[in-house]
Amino acid sequence: MHRSLITRLFFLQIISLALIFANGCREEDRETKSADTPKGLTATSDLQLITISWEPGAGNAVGYRIAHQTGEEAPADCSSGTLVDVDAALTTSHQLSDLDPGFHAFRLCSVNAAGDLSEGTTVTAYFSTSTFKELSIGKTFSCGLKDDGKAYCWGYGYYGRLGNEKKGSSATYFESTAVAVSGDHTFQSLSAGEEHSCGLKTDGSVYCWGSGMDGMLGNGTDTQGFYVEYAPVAVVDSDGFQSVSVGAGHSCGLKANGSAYCWGGGSDGRLGNGKSGYGEYAITPMLVAGPQDYQTLVVGGYHTCGLRPGGAAYCWGYGSNGRLGNNAKEDQLTPVAVAGGLSFTSIALGSTHTCGLTAEGTAYCFGQGKYGQLGTGAIDDKLTPAAVAGGHSFQSLSVGSNHTCGLKSDGSAYCWGRGSSSQLGNDDLADQLSPVAVAGGHSFIAIEAGAYHTCALKVGGAALCWGRGQSGRLGNGQVKDQASPGIVF
Repeated sequence: MHRSLITRLFFLQIISLALIFANGCREEDRETKSADTPKGLTATSDLQLITISWEPGAGNAVGYRIAHQTGEEAPADCSSGTLVDVDAALTTSHQLSDLDPGFHAFRLCSVNAAGDLSEGTTVTAYFSTSTFKELSIGKTFSCGLKDDGKAYCWGYGYYGRLGNEKKGSSATYFESTAVAVSGDHTFQSLSAGEEHSCGLKTDGSVYCWGSGMDGMLGNGTDTQGFYVEYAPVAVVDSDGFQSVSVGAGHSCGLKANGSAYCWGGGSDGRLGNGKSGYGEYAITPMLVAGPQDYQTLVVGGYHTCGLRPGGAAYCWGYGSNGRLGNNAKEDQLTPVAVAGGLSFTSIALGSTHTCGLTAEGTAYCFGQGKYGQLGTGAIDDKLTPAAVAGGHSFQSLSVGSNHTCGLKSDGSAYCWGRGSSSQLGNDDLADQLSPVAVAGGHSFIAIEAGAYHTCALKVGGAALCWGRGQSGRLGNGQVKDQASPGIVF
């Protein structure tokens, strides 16, 4: 019994010591536990401002530290770079201004009561002071017009698409930020196509640059083969135009008196002069057949449409998939009325489909529906105008190759159709058969859809782009796709 009691007391003493040790370790753990890493770090950039935000309540955090440096690589820890300390009880976001244009990288660390820093989480944003009053989006490049009438372009530069002199002679050439179009030109509007662009000057004359195959530059050079102008050249007899629009292989202009002129490739009847077939082209502006009272004239990939007084729409050119809206699929060599008797206030054309907007803000589309670009909730083609689903009221529309976007009166943007390159801007790659909101809660004043990317303007002139980033067409200094709007440098 005595030996058993001694043994029992010994074990009780061991357990007591173990508990004291364990409690001491827990106290030490509480005192030395590292700060918890914050979660949900994001960065959004707007004109002259970057806002970084994170989720509240990072465990034992009593504050945060932001480490910032220029470039795409964030500081290695929160003891290097430019440091900003933030009280956790007051905010979960911080804004930075007066930054140099370019990339800015951030590391966010939480701070505990003992002053320990967490490992941190990182994010990169880009900042720009560039402003534009107008955008026009081509197939693989983008262009913008500044308040002083100077034109800038970015993206794929082969065939002189960017208009910046002789730099577009290489098939691998591109610019990932905006570069000035050459020449001392002052433009009032721009139109970017597949391989060429045109600008309307304040005196009503038109200048074009890029590929000149089939006369699409309108400068009188007769060629069906490889021909490029790397800087703007004057369109012959173009004085008096009030608008210009370009497509895949042709261009058109509208004069103040309502007469419509087109030039470039004429196969499929897209010039509207009653002629078609391989080898049919015009190297200078040709009068479109029929009535000369158009109020709007817009060019698509291989077709053209105009609005006449009262909002009646007429189209001509390539008729496949019903893109002319006349309840047929045949090519039309001269203008034909869009079926349905609708009155449109604006009309927008893409590669394979067409959309119009009524005075009430209702959008109607027709043509190819394969990717949902008609917005009807289905993927079938429509030979006549069909209402876009959802009961939305839009104030403007823009049509790309296989997607469509609309802008509402509150500045919110919606897109639908093909989403394979994030061109819908909704943080998704899926096709959408009806309108979905563009991510970010932005308020825009204009939107432009291209082939696989989209750009929009905010109040103040900040340009944001999203979608396919190949060849720098998003203008953000990168060549990566972007799922939601990001600012143009």
